[in-house]
Amino acid sequence: MEYGVDEVYKLIAFDMDGTLLNEHKVITKEVIEAVRQAKSENVKIVLCSGRSYQGLKQYFEQLGQNVVDYCISFNGALITDVKNEKNLHELSLHEEDIHPIERVSEETGLSVHFVTEKNIYTPNNPIGKYTIHEAYLTNMPLIYSPHSQFAGEVSPYKALLSGEKEEIEQAIEKIPNEILNTYTFVRSGDFYLEVMKKEAGKGNALKYLADVLGIQKEEVVAFGDHENDLSMIQFAGLGIAMANAIDEVKKAAKVVTKSNQENGVAYGLMKWVLKEAKLLPSSF
Repeated sequence: MEYGVDEVYKLIAFDMDGTLLNEHKVITKEVIEAVRQAKSENVKIVLCSGRSYQGLKQYFEQLGQNVVDYCISFNGALITDVKNEKNLHELSLHEEDIHPIERVSEETGLSVHFVTEKNIYTPNNPIGKYTIHEAYLTNMPLIYSPHSQFAGEVSPYKALLSGEKEEIEQAIEKIPNEILNTYTFVRSGDFYLEVMKKEAGKGNALKYLADVLGIQKEEVVAFGDHENDLSMIQFAGLGIAMANAIDEVKKAAKVVTKSNQENGVAYGLMKWVLKEAKLLPSSF
């Protein structure tokens, strides 16, 4: 099927790392302009990320005042109305969830940390290097705390199991089916396996938001590149994979745009979404 600007879209969801952001973690001026054009066509703009809501605020400012309408953070565990700074939907882990996730960490040899809106907690001593990297990347305080000291006192939105790529792949094979069926597990990069409530995930969050807004799935566009984007690419009426996306995302998408190093979001919006694309092809 050929896609084009004849379709009417009312909501566009953008993954961040590897999609809206280039390899330098920057939104280019071409992408900013294209997103603003989409917003001017009365489209709801949604940022979707594994990052925290607080960690995404800097990008709201880069895109411009009142451009971003909603934010799906923690890979779908939290949906926020950006304009009103109001949480619309939350799915956090509780004390009874922390124990089995820690057991997976112990049995597979992977490091583990738990992420709240403000802090990252880890029971590991020594602290895993990818836990330290995550704290640096998100600019969040990292707190060493044995399970008994924080379970029941905080409700993290997600847990991250981390290790080398081969260790992650081997660990997935060792996780009991009972645990796999109880939680949502998604790869968000080579070194991370994220764990959330079963009902969480970008696709479920996007469906929830679309239902609240009275928007049909055929009117939804989603851009993504990695495994944690797969569910929203599958849900959207127009799923757009980045050229740098993993194969599973490309197969699930309706179309493939250019890479995040080639202003792929701007190109995709121009080619398939915007009614009057004002960026010149020479921009790419």
